[in-house]
Amino acid sequence: MVLHFEELWEQGEQTLDTETTSPEILTELNYKIKILKQIINSSATGSDRSAAIGLALGAILKSCAHLSAKENINVFAALNQSIKED
Repeated sequence: MVLHFEELWEQGEQTLDTETTSPEILTELNYKIKILKQIINSSATGSDRSAAIGLALGAILKSCAHLSAKENINVFAALNQSIKED
C-alpha cells in the first residue's frame, strides 16, 4: 500500500502525546533544527550525510505535524497561502 503525503502527515499527527504542549514542541523543533544545521555544516559527505540530513528533516517534519495537530492547523491551507505570498 502506497501512502500519500497527506496520509503520512496525519499518521505523524496521531503520534503526538496529548500531554505535550505547543511550547514543548517548539523547543523540540529548535533542538532538531540545530542538529540539522550541525549535520549540514559538518565535513561529512556522500550517502551518510544525505541519510543523516534526511533523518533530521524527517524528525523536524514529525514535530511540525505534532504542532499542527496541537494547534488544529490545516497545513495544506497554510502552505498554500505561504506559497501564494512568495
